[in-house]
Amino acid sequence: MAVILDKSADAKIFETLKYLNIDCYKSCSLDFLYSPVNTHPDMQIHFTDSTTAVVAPSAYNHYASTLPPNINLIKGSSDPHCTYPGDCAYNVAKLGKKIIGNLRYTDPKIKEIYENQGCQFINVNQGYTKCNLCIVDENSVITEDEGLFKTLSANSIDVLKIPSGLVKLNGFANGFLGGASGFISPGKLAFCGNFKNNSIFDQIYSFVKSKLVDIICLSSTEMVDLGSILYFNSNF
Repeated sequence: MAVILDKSADAKIFETLKYLNIDCYKSCSLDFLYSPVNTHPDMQIHFTDSTTAVVAPSAYNHYASTLPPNINLIKGSSDPHCTYPGDCAYNVAKLGKKIIGNLRYTDPKIKEIYENQGCQFINVNQGYTKCNLCIVDENSVITEDEGLFKTLSANSIDVLKIPSGLVKLNGFANGFLGGASGFISPGKLAFCGNFKNNSIFDQIYSFVKSKLVDIICLSSTEMVDLGSILYFNSNF
């Protein structure tokens, strides 16, 4: 079991993952992106399955030398642009066979792979799709984004809509729950921070538990958007 996490994450999060026997690989810095998202893994690399990932060309050498040898790394068509929405080329969400993103800006290599797999594409206006979706299972998500809520609900996806402001992101008014979360093992959804004392916690907890998924908070600090926890299969 392994994850990729923002290299600038709080030390306590890395310590907790180590205690849980989760191998943690750190992101790199793409300095042409806006700080602090230039170290967010979901701006750099996208896993099309548990052992295959498309990675931005400028991040390729970092991940090729860092990740386990069983991971099939595919170099993307180009780097993300320095400004939104061109910077969201790798910020795509995958729910089973449903691929969600602003497809105009999604890296062509990612689209090619999913087209060959016969996946269903759901185009949305929100470029930071992965950041804005806390994926609970193959048909369930949590989001603060009204546009995503409407579009995904119309596509028969179970969506819990929550208010914004729960998650911190330096330099922005707020971050997103999707960017502060991710699976660390099958059936275990982790959060970068602790929100158990927040009024929204019970609602999120009930929704997640109804999908037979467990919640773990990786630190006692406030929730922070770190560009998602990216889970992959490190067995080889």
